[in-house]
Amino acid sequence: MRYAQLSPTIHQIAWTGVVLRFEYRFDRWAHVISQSSAGEEPGGAEVVWLSSGEGAAENATPPSPAFQDLRWEPLEVATAESSPDSTASADEISVGEFQLFGQCGRQVYSAAIRCTAGRIDFDLCVRVRGGEPFQLLSSYDCPVLAINENGVTLIGGRLQVETISLPNEPVLTCQCPSPDRIVLAAEPVVLPVKKSQTLRWAYRLSWDV
Repeated sequence: MRYAQLSPTIHQIAWTGVVLRFEYRFDRWAHVISQSSAGEEPGGAEVVWLSSGEGAAENATPPSPAFQDLRWEPLEVATAESSPDSTASADEISVGEFQLFGQCGRQVYSAAIRCTAGRIDFDLCVRVRGGEPFQLLSSYDCPVLAINENGVTLIGGRLQVETISLPNEPVLTCQCPSPDRIVLAAEPVVLPVKKSQTLRWAYRLSWDV
């Protein structure tokens, strides 16, 4: 996979046939996952699988975590020295991670989004104050019809969406409230007044390579 910063407001990771792109919209970073044939055949184009639902700036509780800061960190780079028989060029990355931080309303969010071959792992946290119900949410617009296959959400016949169970954290489920919408959500949590707590949730997007 290859990383590129296309502009100050666009960061992109590209695999063969798949693209993850972060775009700064209004006051926060959103992301889009697409199937791409660009560069593989004449007239290649992108078909959007998922686009994060960010909500409006005035939403105290957004439909997805709100991130104002983004950092990219390559963790393993494929080089000729590390892989002498490989045709990989020096800018090809084996493992990399987007690290994000932000705030919306009274909530403070952070994320580590790790990219590897055929997989994107989302590890998200939010600092929540007590006294009011709070629900963990990651929402996506889904232009391509999503189906449920053996308990796994499948998009475009290729992209799998799976929730990851974490010890002592709210149970996350993948819901499709409409044919063009996916919501990864847990049951609302209510903390005692004057108490705060960090809650964590995780999920994975994967495809065959």
